[in-house]
Parts: sequence; C-alpha cells; structure tokens
Amino acid sequence: MRRCLLLSIGLALLVSVAAPQAAQQTQQSPALSFDFYRTHIEPIFLKQRDAGQGGRACASCHTSVASRLRLQPLPPGAVAWTEEQSRQNFQLAAALVAAGEPLKSRLLLHPLAAEAGGDPAHNGGKFWQSQNDPEWQTLAAWVQGASGTGASSGATAVQSTLATGPSLDYEFFRTRVEPIFLARRPGHARCYACHALGAGEGNAPNAMRLQLLSPGSTSWNEDQSRKNFQAVREKVVPGHPPASPLLIHPLRYEAGGDQWHGGGAQFTSANEPEWQTIAAWVQGKNGNEGTLGGKDLTKRDDYTRPSPLAGAAGNRGNPVLGAASNTATQGLKLRIVQTNMAGDNLHIIDPATNRVVGEVVGIEANHGVAAAPDGSRLYVSNEADRTVDVVDTRTLKVFKQIPLSGPPNNIAISKDGRRLYQAIHGEPYGVDVIDTATLANAKRLPLDGMQIHNTYVTPDGKYVIAASDDRTFTVAVIDQKTEQHVRSIKFTNRPRPLAFHTNTDGSTKWVLAGLSELHGFVVTDFATGKEIHRIKFPDLGGPVKMLVVRASTGNPNHGIGVQPDNKAVWITDRWYNAVHAYSLPDLKYLGAVPVAVDPFWMTFTPDSKFVYVANDASASVSAIDTQSMKEVARIPVGQVPKRNITAMLP
Repeated sequence: MRRCLLLSIGLALLVSVAAPQAAQQTQQSPALSFDFYRTHIEPIFLKQRDAGQGGRACASCHTSVASRLRLQPLPPGAVAWTEEQSRQNFQLAAALVAAGEPLKSRLLLHPLAAEAGGDPAHNGGKFWQSQNDPEWQTLAAWVQGASGTGASSGATAVQSTLATGPSLDYEFFRTRVEPIFLARRPGHARCYACHALGAGEGNAPNAMRLQLLSPGSTSWNEDQSRKNFQAVREKVVPGHPPASPLLIHPLRYEAGGDQWHGGGAQFTSANEPEWQTIAAWVQGKNGNEGTLGGKDLTKRDDYTRPSPLAGAAGNRGNPVLGAASNTATQGLKLRIVQTNMAGDNLHIIDPATNRVVGEVVGIEANHGVAAAPDGSRLYVSNEADRTVDVVDTRTLKVFKQIPLSGPPNNIAISKDGRRLYQAIHGEPYGVDVIDTATLANAKRLPLDGMQIHNTYVTPDGKYVIAASDDRTFTVAVIDQKTEQHVRSIKFTNRPRPLAFHTNTDGSTKWVLAGLSELHGFVVTDFATGKEIHRIKFPDLGGPVKMLVVRASTGNPNHGIGVQPDNKAVWITDRWYNAVHAYSLPDLKYLGAVPVAVDPFWMTFTPDSKFVYVANDASASVSAIDTQSMKEVARIPVGQVPKRNITAMLP
C-alpha cells in the first residue's frame, strides 16, 4: 500500500511526461547479470554483520523466515551456495528490483536508513546509513546493468547514474524552501523548533541541523542559509521527491509518508503547496519557479495562535493560588490533560464524554505537564523556549514563562504543590527546582551530570525520582523535604517510564520500569534497589503493525502506570500497538488491548475504571475500560501526543 502511494506521488509530479518516459524506460531497462550477482551480490547476503547492524547475516533470516526474499538454505558445511541455488536466489532478488532504477528497488530501499532515502521499516535492521555505502553501491551497480566479475565493474555505472539527477538551486532554496522551515501552522510546532532549537526528536544524532537565527532576526543570513542548504541537501535525492526523506518524513502516512516523524505530520497531502514547493526544488526548479509566489510563510494569514504571553506582561493576571490551599475544590471537574510534543497546543478531555472540551494554545513543543493541587494552574515544559509555562486554568492562557537551565523533558509536582521538578535532558543536565509561590527557578540539582528524562514524586510524597536517559542506566532518589540526592537505583539498561506499587501504608514498595531494548518490564524493590522480577510480553501473533528499528531495538515501550487502586499495572507495547495489563502484586497476565499506532504515556481516572493512552504516531488518545479490557473511545488530539495527566480543573 505504502509503496503504491509513494509511486503515485511521483507520478503526480511527473504527469505531463509520465507516459513517454515509462515507455522509454521499459525499452531501455538493462538486463540483470547473473555473473555479477553471484560474484558481488550474494557475498553481501552472507556477510556477518556487527552488533550495530543487527549482528547477523542477511541469510540467517532470509533462509528461515517467510519473506519475499526466501533464499535457499546453504548445504551442510558450505560457506556459499551452489550454482543451482544461486540461480534460484537470483530469480527472487531480481523480482525485488526495478531494473535500471535503484531508487525504486525494494532490495536497496528496505535495508537503507530512512534518513538516506530508505523504507521506514526493515525487520532485520538498517545495514546502510548512506547511499554511498560500498555495499549499497554494489547493489545499485547490479540494478543499473553492471556485468562481469571484476571488482570494480559496477562502481562507475552507479556513480554516473546517481549523478544524473538535477542540480539543486540555492536561490530557490533560500527564497522558497527555507521559509517553510520557519512557517507557523496551527496545531504544529515549527520545523525550526526541533531542527534548530533541538526540541523533541531534533536531538537525534541524524536529525537535519538548521542554524540558529541571529538574536532578533526572523530569517537566516547568507552564511547561515548556505549552511542550511548543505544540511538539507543531504536529506533529498535530486530528481526523486518520493525517495527524499525531506518530503516523505513529514508527510502523513496515509498520503505516502513515513509511519513516524518526531515532528508529526506537517503535510497531510502531497498536494499541499508547501510540499509541492519542496518537490519542485528537488526536481531542479530554479530562480522564481515554484508554487508559492513569494508568500511569507512566517506570517500565515490563517494563523491565529497567540504567542504564549499574548495579553499578559510579566505576571499580569497571575492567580494568587497555586500551592495547595484550604479552599475546597468545589466546582472543579475531572479532566485528562494531553500534551502534544510536535504541536503548539495541549488538549483537555472530559472523561465523562471522551471529548475535547478545552485547548491551551501557543506553547510550542510542549512535553510534560503538571497541575496545581487546587486546580488553578497547569505547568507545562516548553521545549522550544526552554521554559516552564504557567497556565491560568480558568482562562487557559499562559501568564508566565520561567527560564530553565537547559532543554526540558518531563515534569513533576510535589504533593503540597509548592515545588516543581523539571527534568533537564540537555546540558547542563540534572533537575531544575521551581518555587511555585514565586514562580522562579530556585535551584538546580546537578545529579552528577545525569541526562534526566523523567521526574516523578512517589505516591507518598517523600521522594523525587529522576530517571536518566544516558548510559549510567541510573535513577536518582531525592529526599523531597531536603532536596538532597540520597541514593541511586541501577538498571541493566536505560530506564524509560516508571510506575510505583505501594505498601498498605502508602509507602513505595516497588519501582516498575520499562527499559531500552526490553520487550517487557522489570520490577525493582524500592528499599534495596534490586531487580526482583523481569517480565517479557507475550507474542501476540499475527502481523506486526509497526516494527521499526527505532521502536524494536531501542524503545519497545514508553508508557507504564499502576492503577490508583494499586491492583494492576498497564504497559504499552509499541511492537504490537497494544497495552498489556498485569495484576498486582502477583503479576498475573490479564491480557492485551489493541490501540492505535505507537502507544506511549498513560493516565488513569481516580476510580481506576479507565486508562487513557496517548498514541504517539496516531495523533489520538485511546480510552480503555479496565474491567472489560476494551477500547471504548479514540479521541483525536494534536501532533505526537506524549505525556498526559489526570487533574481536577475549573
């Protein structure tokens, strides 16, 4: 389905010349050489990969697993196939390529990194990070018609073919494409927020790096634009929009784009003018050619989102409440608050109707959220501005931004509401402590330089828990009263989300944690810090809906929660797009509930009857009845929803 969509996009762009080109290509398609295949291609299938490439040869899977490339099993003791077997393998491999067109050949795109123009998913991992990889070039040479057995017989062929694409015009890029990266779209974070400011997945090592704007400037200078041009051109295949990550990565999956993009679906269709403009650049347009006619995208006519402090200066409109007070919570209603990491808004859901009943706008790349105990405020970590934004819950307006020491992630609030604990995910790392009475950044807890991803306050309020996202694999335990780091809990891999199971007196008994590379979760004794249980999820069978390398090898689950009644733990499963439940304290498996693509964080209603799960790649929240184990509603929200909380609000 997705391949058909991609080809449809390409055909739409070339509709005026598609028919004659197709006929010409059919006539001129090169023959695929068996000798070149056997000498140069089959050794690639047999090569033992290092750990970074999955640790196994292609043949180890493709001789035993049912797939379109079902290779022949090697004879006992053999290190290569017989000629008869090779000819059978040749027929299978040839069926997975488009002769003469490496960039339309599944055999080349499936194991190629998505950032280099490959498919978003390959169950065996990504072997090639670039089209310049010698193995990829060898395969491409074969597809281009290289023949013979000489070691360099195909190198020149593929280089000349890949060089035949049109040149990319710098002036068109600067005047037409760059403004798209700064464009403000309702409900979206700007491309600039992640790819320059480092919010969200913009922190990833292979992310496209844009230059920071000069202070006070609304556009890049010449030198900055030249650097942007070099960075962006690495994400396109000249002449091939459907093979260019710059176009496919932010395009809605149903329209032919990648299944997951940390910045969400910036384009819902390949017919959008901005997508068409980028495609025109990739096709080699220059000068004043294009579709936008010079429109200033940073000042969208239809964009009405206020800035975070619109209508407020300093603390104007600052409510007096915020910390816990003696005021009764009369008139407050139960609400689910959902952040949207790739958006500029948060959504407020009424669990009685499972409908969105409120929206906080103007907070770009919002990540974590906490609520004041009296319901007067929301505190939101703003990754774009590196602030904690304070929202008046009666007006749903931001009235204060509190500067942070570095890029934020999740946030937690003390039981009395007087202190906020903000995870700092980038340098200088650690945890920032916010005083809610003064709305000031009171101190930083360095925590030995740990890169903090998540903060929590234990159910009894005695401890602040700060979980690292680095190779220390450590969780810091902080005394909430003294705000001193008192001890650490060490895991076997990076702790992802955490949840807490309590003793009958309310004290913390267990820490339950998802770990990187574990398709399951672990249970650690809080007092001793020792792992006491390791649970692996069952194989649900059937096709895997979303098995991408990022999810499968790096982060199989990113959501875990213990019901308020302390009777069950729920954990998201990104491999099978489901949520598993286990009873507590016996850890008996209760079953799984299918949800939308890429389930992440979760929160419960106070009566434990419902759990709300944010579906990261699906822009939705699933409401699950914990008794019937059924999804009862799927609620549309914003782009890349992640953290969510349950709160009593006006």
